[in-house]
Order: sequence, then C-alpha cells, then structure tokens
Amino acid sequence: MQLRFLHRKRLVPFACTKKNSAVILLWKWWSNRSRLDHGERGLTARREQRWRVPPSDILKMNSDGAFVQETMKGGWGFVARDHQGEAVIAGAGRIAAVPDVLTAEASACAKALQAATDFGISRIQLEMDSSILKQALLTPSFDLAASGMLIRDIRDLLHEHFICNDIILIPRPCNSVAHELARLGIS
Repeated sequence: MQLRFLHRKRLVPFACTKKNSAVILLWKWWSNRSRLDHGERGLTARREQRWRVPPSDILKMNSDGAFVQETMKGGWGFVARDHQGEAVIAGAGRIAAVPDVLTAEASACAKALQAATDFGISRIQLEMDSSILKQALLTPSFDLAASGMLIRDIRDLLHEHFICNDIILIPRPCNSVAHELARLGIS
C-alpha cells in the first residue's frame, strides 16, 4: 500500500512499512504530549455521552441539585425513567437556604427517593453527576458535613425501601434532564 503526504506543498509517496508506521506513531505521541505540556488539549478518546436505558425491571432515577453561592439558595430536580426512556415521575423545586453544593445535590436525591417511595417504586438505579455525593452515599466519610444527617437519611431510605443495584456516576450531559429541572427549580 502506498500513501502520499504533503511535504513543502508537494505530494510525496510514502511507503507503509513497520519502521515508518513506528516513526509516525512516535511522532504523533510526541507532538500530542508536547501540546499537553504547553497547556493545549491533546487527542482524547471520544465516547458518545448520552443517557442509557436501565434493564426492563428497573427504573433509573436521575437527580441533580443547583446552588447559588451569592444568595445561598438552591434548587433540585429529578426524573425517573423506564427501560424505554419514558419519564415515570419527575419533580423540581426550590431550596430556601442551602449551605453548599453537596446539600443541594443530597436534597435532590432525597426528593427523588421520597417521590419514588410515595409511588411505590422499589427497584431503581441511582444516577448522578456528583462524585462527592456518590462517595457520601457509599461511605461514612461525609457524615460530619453540613449535610451529613440528610446523607445518612438517604442511606437509610435506600436500605429500607429500595432494591438499588447501583449508584452510577455519569457526566453532566447524561444528566441533562435532571440538571434542567434543578435550574427550573431555582428560578
């Protein structure tokens, strides 16, 4: 196989040998590393970021909190969807006084779980874009935080009322519906 590349405004033949392939690979690696060292964005693996459906016997609960530090007010939003992506329940609301982002995120999660309990939903997956909240729900490491009591209550609610096979951390684009509901709640 013969390739051509542009060199000094001329197309030059290029033989695809193992040696040339290794040189190109090393050159791409070096130039990418050099860009990163100088603060530029390098080559990244691009994965499609979108919401994924849960198994057919489980509802997926997405929650998100919003926080405005200047006013110490917040909002919460959640949506529960089935295996076809259809919303089963959703909610949004305002939090009058909130000390930090973690409290807003935890409030959103608590509201989602309370609504699921009210509707008799018990088989869920929890999805959130807050790594801190996920860690707080899985370990006692945040029990002494301002929202520690709320986090413990969420853990108790999960243990007593739900078959929750997973707490999943997702990127914000995959949590856009709950995010927009939280923004709506704060306005």
